[in-house]
Amino acid sequence: MRQYLLMLLGATFLVTATTATVVEPGFPALAQSRDPHSRDKGYSRLLRTHTTMDGNDDSNDERTLTDAIQKLKVQMSLAVGVPARKAYKLLKIDKSLYYVGTKEFKTLIKYVDEFNMKHPNKKQSVYETLEKVEGDKTAAAMINEGLTYPSSRLISERLLAEQFESWLREGRSPKYAVEMLLKNEDSRQANIFEKTGWGPWLSYVDAFNRRFPAQRMSPDSVLRDVYRDKNYFLELEKALKNPKTKDIAQKFETEYLAALLHEGKSADDVFKLFRIRVYTNHPTAGLRPWADYVKLADKENPEATMVKVLIENFGKETLLGKLEYWMQLPETKELATEWLAVMKSSGYVSRLWDQNSGVLLWDEVTNEGPAPEEGLFGGLFSLDGDHSVVLTAASVAMVTVKDGQVKVQTLPESFTKEAIEAAELSWQVGSDNTVLFVLAGSHMLQFELASGRAVNHFTRPEIEDSDKGDVQATTVLRRDSEQGKVVAVTLTKDQLLLQGLENKEDAHEIALSSLKLDGDKVVAIDASISNSLVVVLASGKRAILKISSALAVEVSAVVAAEGALMESVTDDPVLFHAAAKSGGKLAEVTSYSLGKSVAPVSWDAELDLAAFGGDVSRAFVGCPNTKKDSVPSCRAVLVLKDDALIMTSNEEDAEVASNGNVQWVREESLANIKRVRWITPAETEIEKQALKRIPSFMEEVELEIKHLQHLVEKVMSFSSTLFEEGTRQRGVDRSRAARKEPPNAHLFGFSKYIMVLTESGKLFAIRAEASTVAWSAFVGPEYQLSVTRDHPALGSGAELLLASNSTELIWLDGDDGHQLDAASAGAATGASWVVVLPKRKHLTTDEEPTARRTVAVVSEDTLKVSLYPKETAEFAHPELDNFYFYRFDKTTNVLRGYFIENEGDAKNVDYHAREAWSIVLPRDQKIIATSHHHDHSVIDSAVTITGDDSLLIKYLNPNLFGLATVVSEPAEGDNEASSVLHVSLIDSVAGRIIHRARHAHAFGPVRMVQSENWLVYSYWNAKEKRTELVSLSLFDGAVGMHSLNPWKRPSWTDTRSSFDSKAPFVLQKSFIYPTKITVTHGITPQSVLVGMETGQIFKLARNFIDPRQPEKPLTPEEQAEGLMMYSPLVPVYNRPQAMLTYNQTVANLNSISTASAELESTTLVFAHGLDMFYVRMTPAKSFDLLPSDFNHEMLILLCLAFLVATFVTKALARRKALKTAWQ
Repeated sequence: MRQYLLMLLGATFLVTATTATVVEPGFPALAQSRDPHSRDKGYSRLLRTHTTMDGNDDSNDERTLTDAIQKLKVQMSLAVGVPARKAYKLLKIDKSLYYVGTKEFKTLIKYVDEFNMKHPNKKQSVYETLEKVEGDKTAAAMINEGLTYPSSRLISERLLAEQFESWLREGRSPKYAVEMLLKNEDSRQANIFEKTGWGPWLSYVDAFNRRFPAQRMSPDSVLRDVYRDKNYFLELEKALKNPKTKDIAQKFETEYLAALLHEGKSADDVFKLFRIRVYTNHPTAGLRPWADYVKLADKENPEATMVKVLIENFGKETLLGKLEYWMQLPETKELATEWLAVMKSSGYVSRLWDQNSGVLLWDEVTNEGPAPEEGLFGGLFSLDGDHSVVLTAASVAMVTVKDGQVKVQTLPESFTKEAIEAAELSWQVGSDNTVLFVLAGSHMLQFELASGRAVNHFTRPEIEDSDKGDVQATTVLRRDSEQGKVVAVTLTKDQLLLQGLENKEDAHEIALSSLKLDGDKVVAIDASISNSLVVVLASGKRAILKISSALAVEVSAVVAAEGALMESVTDDPVLFHAAAKSGGKLAEVTSYSLGKSVAPVSWDAELDLAAFGGDVSRAFVGCPNTKKDSVPSCRAVLVLKDDALIMTSNEEDAEVASNGNVQWVREESLANIKRVRWITPAETEIEKQALKRIPSFMEEVELEIKHLQHLVEKVMSFSSTLFEEGTRQRGVDRSRAARKEPPNAHLFGFSKYIMVLTESGKLFAIRAEASTVAWSAFVGPEYQLSVTRDHPALGSGAELLLASNSTELIWLDGDDGHQLDAASAGAATGASWVVVLPKRKHLTTDEEPTARRTVAVVSEDTLKVSLYPKETAEFAHPELDNFYFYRFDKTTNVLRGYFIENEGDAKNVDYHAREAWSIVLPRDQKIIATSHHHDHSVIDSAVTITGDDSLLIKYLNPNLFGLATVVSEPAEGDNEASSVLHVSLIDSVAGRIIHRARHAHAFGPVRMVQSENWLVYSYWNAKEKRTELVSLSLFDGAVGMHSLNPWKRPSWTDTRSSFDSKAPFVLQKSFIYPTKITVTHGITPQSVLVGMETGQIFKLARNFIDPRQPEKPLTPEEQAEGLMMYSPLVPVYNRPQAMLTYNQTVANLNSISTASAELESTTLVFAHGLDMFYVRMTPAKSFDLLPSDFNHEMLILLCLAFLVATFVTKALARRKALKTAWQ
């Protein structure tokens, strides 16, 4: 066969007319013909191949022959300058493979390289050759395919560079590149980001933007153009589900949503753009990115906007069904739950009570729909005796008073939008009670009440800037006082413009200077008064203006700036003004009638307004019994400045008149408590005796003897009155038992004052056992409460400190509330912090009357420390040695720790604070909860004894505090950002983070409680829709059961330093709590009080949430220790005996506070919300206390009877013994 081939080659050379021998590097030497016509014929003969069917070696020889012939043809083409595209055709590359790594293609590349070297003026590129022969689309597909194989990757990268250069020369846009590199690729991959051409396409976009900066395009905009919006988000959704492309898909989705926001797309526009109604069987197709977009567009109330759009597109009933379905899907469960909650919580509830019995007759939702516009409430007013109207920015609801039927009509969307922007609604009912006029900004709406439809909607011209001046120019709707016709009143800088709405021809202009205001100037219209035209004057006073039917205006009255001006509840044209009078000892209520049908009335209520804040903030007045030409009988509920309520009346009632026209007083400020502290008042004369220092041993013995003498005197006094005044004494005891106030409460530590500071600034001292107010004082809402001394000591009673925002310091006596001292530190130090220093153990000088606890005021700018009271600022304070404190800087989101040092000497002190450490929190992290060790906390034991008698040494660090922060970040395995909770335990001295825990899908409220070596906190898991409770314990180490004996003792130190590098080991377990938690509080021994959303308080023993609970069956040692087998669900409802509130509930439970008593295992518990709840609690059962209803008299009588019987029987026994001896 080889001989045959050689002969064939020789024959080929012989038939050539003229030959020339050319040797080229890289190719074998061969002859090329000068006759182009004969060349193709020879090639055709040489390219014939013979296929063998028997599979012998002849086929390999023929393939070798074919390769050789192809190389000969290529070399001959090179010699005569044949274009590369003809050489490509002659090589007959199999394009069905879409592969640039074949030997034929490599030969073509070699040919092009050699051609360019031989013909530098006719340079060609491989890509242009490929593109001219196969077309751009096929060429791009072949290059992409080559990029997937290592053997051809370098060739494909070269071709890619030539391809980009060719496209850039031709000015091809990135959109063209998408068609060639991405959409042209027949890939098995799921999304565009996984396609082979994705990386090259991004590179081309960068190259295009550098070459043509004026035509710059972003990848996101190009993809949106090519794929169209309706399909682009589907590609993004597929990419987000793939972990490999999740990050880049999130980036492009964010850019996509930002672009839509920049284009001003509404929530409804994007809803339709994403074609969510089409993909309802696949809720993730567009639903989640649409929700993300709404959250970007609406920062205030995105959930409500989403539900509004969903209702508009699906209808309420259909949407409810879809939400139920979506809640079953993991990807939409959280969104559907939020939307369902918004739908169920929207609307206003109207209720009707019987005024005589107080029975609730009916309650109905007067408007529905989750749009945030309904947050703007217009008013509730009576239309006639049978109907009332509830007005909001989005709807008008007609309520039938008899049966509570509601008819709701939605207002036009443009009007609602204007009302939200104006943040104010002005309305009036027409004189015939058939039409409702509503004004919002420049939009006016005329609403027909009978048919429930808007009959006229128009826009009023806006007030020109030149007419505004210094006044608050605005337009309101009012009625004239004669015919009751609706008038639009516009205030400008110089005049009042009045335009009739029921008769368009009625119009009038009133110059402000013509009003008789004694030179005062009108600056605004009081929008809070809707039934009359009231203007605010520059002096703060308010002028009541009367509008006649001819639209003339006159001043009816001018009332003081103080007090409250309000409409009458019963009479439309009547106003009432309530304010303090005669130095704050009286509250005056005066009526102002704009008509002649109601006689004016005025009366005084005798009340010490100074104790209630000094003024009236709001009032509700009505005169239900009004007779013509007679003084009306009126009643007023006054809301005072401290939120107290008083009922006053001018009725001629003897009992009411004897009480200064005050029927009752309610301290409603107790419904808004912001701070609770406990103190022990001085009950005996011994506690009030002044001491200069802590008593020595002998002095303490003398004090105990005095206590004993006092006890004997009490017993003697009690025994002397036992029989003489038995009936009266028993009556007193029953009274005290009814009030839960034992006569010896102070002996057992039950005599406590609960110091309560309310949001309005009212301070109460509540006697815990008696449930009465010992004293109260109004201090102002700007003050914060601290306790500098919580029990009588060194001859002084309990002491309170009030610190204002401007660093005004006031010291009060805890026993009766009188002021002890005051200081103003704000003027000298500027912005500053108040730090209560540790207690002093003795008086520094003999001249100092009492041992006052020192307060440090630290300047924020210079960190200079000023000490108060002033008499303690001149000498050194040993208690400041190694004193550390910390604070959080909200502006920089930094937690900083400080210590105080004396830069002077013992005589000339100069204290400054120095920063010891700082912890910088990320900007997007927000502190939502903290915990710390409580003052006077008692350590039950320094170790935990296990069942096998081993010891676990508790990590007892009084400087430890807990910090809970939330941040929105992508959770593991999720496609979108979620709320993540970080809980940290920090040493406040060294600033060291002892422990940190992270919880994904965690939302507030977060409740934390800390005691001894354990921390318990709770949060809401949005993914699982449940409250989770985490318990952790910190230990220093352990001692084996045989490691502590007389011959072997473990080595440990008696002291601890926060700067030790050794960290404790932490045990942690999570539990499921079956209901929402509103507040938690820890007490000893080892219990946690849990305030639940139901208003009940549950005593949760620590062993139920002990992180040492084993997950396997208990061993005998673990059973002996009292451990329980781990169960995720905390048992609550099967333990009713652990409910402190029994069958009672505390409405809107906000906080729980506890204090210890002198009796063993007795804790005083105080909980507050809308209600207040107090109880004595004995976690380890009460064993040293008699019940409050114990019959003390019978016990004493029995003791005396036994004593008498003992003496009598002793005498009888002696007589019998003597008689027996004589017998």
